[in-house]
Amino acid sequence: MKTKPIIISIGIFLICSSCGAQNTKSLIRKNEAIAKSFIEYLNSHDVDKFTSLFAENGIYEEVASGRSYRTREKIAVYIGSTISGIPDTKFETANISGQR
Repeated sequence: MKTKPIIISIGIFLICSSCGAQNTKSLIRKNEAIAKSFIEYLNSHDVDKFTSLFAENGIYEEVASGRSYRTREKIAVYIGSTISGIPDTKFETANISGQR
């Protein structure tokens, strides 16, 4: 079977006008860790860990399709069905950037 790359853009925006440089760097590192976990949990097919990255009333948006899923429960259903539909798909991080 021929495989096609799927690109997922994860945007984490950090706006911190009153934070010191050291505090901002710490927040950027935490956001980078969250973005890496996002991909790791997708690849491990661990829906519970994946949804733990979201608030209970969080929103997951599929930019390419225009669909959005609100609440951790609905995100879990969508990600679970997506993973089961494409079980051999692997995601990778292409770039993570953070600005102040």
